Amino acid sequence: MPIYNIPPLREGVALGRAVRPGDWAPISGTLADLSGAIAVADNIAVDPVRSIPDPWAQLRVFGDALLYPQPMLGDVTAQWRGLLALLALGREYADVYTLGFETLDLAASGSPLAVVLRELAPRRQLPLNAANDAATWLRPVVVSLKLAGETGARPIAVLNPLTLIAPGRDVEKLAVGAIPWLRSGLTDPARLSGEAALPLEQMAALRHYLLQLRADLKAQCGDDNEELTRLCAHIERFAADCSDPMLQPGVAEAAFEIVSDPPTGTGMAPLYRQLRRSTVIGDPPLGASACMVPLREDLAVKPFAGLVLLDAGLQDTLGRSANRIALWGKTTLRMALDSAAVRARVAKEAADAGYLLVTPEDFFTDAFVRLNDDKRDGHIAAHPAAFANALLPLSPLVLLVASPGDLKQVIGVEEEGSVSLALRLRDGDRGHLVRRNYAAEPRPGDGLLLDRMAWGYGDVALWPDFKSPEWRHYCARLTFPTLTDRRIRGRLVTSGDAIAAMLMHGTLTADGFGDPVVNAMRAQRVEPWRDARAFGDGPDPLPPLKDRVFAAPWLKRLRGKDYDNVVVELQTSPTAFEAVLFTIRPRDGKPLPAGMALVNLRPPLAAPTRGGVVAVDFGTTNTVACIDTEAPVRFQTRIVHPIGSRTPDFLKRATTDMAKNFQDFMPPDDHVMPTPSVVIARDLDAEGRAALARSDVANQLMFEHLVYFQPVAAPGEQLGALNINDWRGLLTRTIFNLKWSIDPETITASKRYLRQVILMLAAEAADQGIDPKRLKWRFSRPESMSNDGDFRTSIWNQIKEIIPDAPPDALESRLRSEGLSAARHILSGKGDRSFTRRDINVILDIGGGTTDIAIWSKGDPRAASIHPRLLWSGSLRLAGGAFFTGHIINNPRILTSFGLPQWTEVLTPAGDGATLTPELRRYVGELLFSGKSLNAAMEASWHEISQSDEVQRLLQTALVYLGGVAWHVGSEIRRLVGEGVIDAGLLDGQIAVALCGRGAGLFKRIHASDDANARTPVSRLLGLVARAAGVEQPKLASVFFSRELKIEVAAGMLDSGIDLSGFATANDDLAAFDDSEPARPVYSFGDKPLLQEMDGFLREFGRFADFSIDLDDRSRLETSMVDFLDQDRKLGLLPQEPFVYALRELVSMVSQPPDGGVRPKINVRGR
Repeated sequence: MPIYNIPPLREGVALGRAVRPGDWAPISGTLADLSGAIAVADNIAVDPVRSIPDPWAQLRVFGDALLYPQPMLGDVTAQWRGLLALLALGREYADVYTLGFETLDLAASGSPLAVVLRELAPRRQLPLNAANDAATWLRPVVVSLKLAGETGARPIAVLNPLTLIAPGRDVEKLAVGAIPWLRSGLTDPARLSGEAALPLEQMAALRHYLLQLRADLKAQCGDDNEELTRLCAHIERFAADCSDPMLQPGVAEAAFEIVSDPPTGTGMAPLYRQLRRSTVIGDPPLGASACMVPLREDLAVKPFAGLVLLDAGLQDTLGRSANRIALWGKTTLRMALDSAAVRARVAKEAADAGYLLVTPEDFFTDAFVRLNDDKRDGHIAAHPAAFANALLPLSPLVLLVASPGDLKQVIGVEEEGSVSLALRLRDGDRGHLVRRNYAAEPRPGDGLLLDRMAWGYGDVALWPDFKSPEWRHYCARLTFPTLTDRRIRGRLVTSGDAIAAMLMHGTLTADGFGDPVVNAMRAQRVEPWRDARAFGDGPDPLPPLKDRVFAAPWLKRLRGKDYDNVVVELQTSPTAFEAVLFTIRPRDGKPLPAGMALVNLRPPLAAPTRGGVVAVDFGTTNTVACIDTEAPVRFQTRIVHPIGSRTPDFLKRATTDMAKNFQDFMPPDDHVMPTPSVVIARDLDAEGRAALARSDVANQLMFEHLVYFQPVAAPGEQLGALNINDWRGLLTRTIFNLKWSIDPETITASKRYLRQVILMLAAEAADQGIDPKRLKWRFSRPESMSNDGDFRTSIWNQIKEIIPDAPPDALESRLRSEGLSAARHILSGKGDRSFTRRDINVILDIGGGTTDIAIWSKGDPRAASIHPRLLWSGSLRLAGGAFFTGHIINNPRILTSFGLPQWTEVLTPAGDGATLTPELRRYVGELLFSGKSLNAAMEASWHEISQSDEVQRLLQTALVYLGGVAWHVGSEIRRLVGEGVIDAGLLDGQIAVALCGRGAGLFKRIHASDDANARTPVSRLLGLVARAAGVEQPKLASVFFSRELKIEVAAGMLDSGIDLSGFATANDDLAAFDDSEPARPVYSFGDKPLLQEMDGFLREFGRFADFSIDLDDRSRLETSMVDFLDQDRKLGLLPQEPFVYALRELVSMVSQPPDGGVRPKINVRGR
């Protein structure tokens, strides 16, 4: 039964019924009715007086209930807080309500009610200072509420000196839907939850108001009393309840710009004036959001200050309703979820400020693809176990917020077809899960789950296999069949840095994100990537994929081929690849983005902290290089296949077929230099050629010309097995004679050949711990090359393209002589055996196109110079290409004897070779012979066939060459003796001859002895050196060979680690070699008999060889000599001695087939 706070009433009187404690119930009549209803006893009794009617009763009881709470009085805190909120947030809800304030001066009023109020005025109040003498019970302030659209206002509260504000009687019945804490009567705004909760900025404003109110209250009170202490505690608890975890610790004012209105209210006490001022909430700082996803810290540049995530699921992560989550400034997550217009506004405001509004759908693709074929499961090593045979169904946007290493940790499959991604929120380390469901029969909003999709090993291949901040060249080859359904297609290889650079391209500004136009441009560039149609059959809307070619600092791309149901394209980037983006075309459907395969490029084997020396011998037929050591560089297998398989048999078959398919990329297997000095042009269709003609891509790395690498035969395969049809196509795209040609197209191809070689050498150095920009490059050249300056400039330009920050001294100021460099290597004792120095030492570097010669003295420890001294050096444009390659080209049946019948078919004029010019047939021969197959075949069959007529004719051609070179060297020595440079007495001793270069291989096989002084056809023939110098009975030559043929020039360019023991002191270095080049005569035919020197050579040749030559047709030699001279002059080359021209033609004649009518008669001794 309710207890009324009045005396007992008469029986049967009903004045109203209270519902709960603290309620004020109006009576049904007047005060006179109330007085008549009170039961007044006839006799006086001592009974406690419960109450009497009191006009201050409501305020008194409210004060007691607030400051001295009792269960029977109920909890009035909610009403008190609600009234304060009306005061604090009046400006925020100015379009909903306004408050009025009217001061009642009871002391000056003469009305009977005022008299009663004065007499019964409460005595308890706050200890206000003298300035607040107007804040008394006798000057209460009535607060009225006027709603927008209404004409009248209703009183709702009273400002008073005890509780500051107290509600009127009818507040319980007040309901205003537009005011969250008044929707069902006055309640506590801090206790609202769910969708009814106040937005964060309003909570922050209310907290600001309360903290300011507490400070003002302390300032307006002179002393403390219990009421003040209790009231301040109420204010502090209210402020604490308004604090939000997302605004802590202590950042509420930083997150929202909140200020208070100036105090208002003329004639009001200062405390009341402070009480009635509202707070003003300004726009928070840019990026103030509880939904912010930060970008990766390791991005080189950041296109956005952050991503604003619009996701209803944030309510679960943050533990609050959407209207309590600040999405953007004052806009809550709820407001954006409920309104497309709000979303559009936030997207624009965020973009203008340098942020990007995203949804969970932006991080996922429309298809989830598994590569779980029964016969060959796909395996992606960089993926977590749950996705080892599946593409990650993620869009490239995810690479802006997570690295591949991070993605492995934050992506998961919670159940079949449900993929989750944990995104890190900016405020704290908490992760927020975004999800997308995939199903074979998708419902609206689901993605498509595709099982057992096909894939191709090698369809996407990357190079190199490492990443480093010092490395700037990453290449990718992508191919796929265009008519095949349900097979993934690699479309773009990219990284977070590349995507950031794409969005930033051309928009870098000095003030970061200060330019709204620029910021909006970056956001606009994201839009095509959100569209599921971004990857289509025809032109893609994505700028990088829209055309056949694309060139930007972050990506170079060329689709060179799109015919015969095959697409092949190349992509290069200055940033390390992190992921491959794929599409797939479901059966009878359109291509869909299918997600990505992560790429896990390892760091270099050693940190790039040191410098190094690279020595490069760019030869006519082959190129070889050394890095720091005298071993030839091994180009490691640096191809990375993002998608592999755990099926060994499948991988073995796929790898076997890969070599020929990768001729337009990098080699898929290890290659030890030398490498053929041959370029192949990319296989282009008509549109590809047209695209490549664009000036901004014409010279891009590997777009048009690539180094040719001989495929490495697998163990057990027939040596040199060739597909003739493949060769027909290859030969139409092959470019030879890179070193000597003056044809503009070939010169361009030569530059690109050198650029790729420099690229691959720099990669090998970088992986060994060498900083590419600290490399010192040394290149050689034959002495017969007349355009040293142009050649060096070309090399330097290629180095700068690969290593832009290479210092000016990265390339030596002069090119090194091939002959002198080889001599350095030989004279330092680096041959098969330590080179034994003689009084006269001859070094022959036999290449494919030139033979470089150096003649050195021994050096005499008893004389002033103890070191070898260069006496003469020269270069002949006659070498292995003439006596070896030329002979085999002219006699291709010899290849069948070596077990290479298919090679015979390629080079036989009656067969496939009929379509080749004689010059092209020679180059094709050089291409075939540059690999290991021919040498291995010769090694395997040499003992059985070396005495055959075919092989003997080959040896005869080679020995004619060697004898002619020996005669030429001897002629130069004879000239030097006549000039007093060489003492004639030195010729009586043994002359040492070292043969190096790839062309020396055949002579090493003929010599067939480890004894330098063995009597062999080679050592006997080299006696022609002394004979041409004037010695009647020369001694047997001492013959030496290099341990590694072809490496001598490159090794000789290295200045370190050369042992000079035996002819140098411990303190001497390479400067001890006196390799200054003596002046050489300039030859001219003049009136000199053309064949005088040749006649002398032919007379003596038979004495030193096992056969002699009957030369009947001398006119052929004379005609060729003149033709060779004219040709060299046209090429801008230095003319050579007449004997050299004659020897070139003689070697050519001897190399002809015996039944061709050109080969001179050969008289073999003993036959």
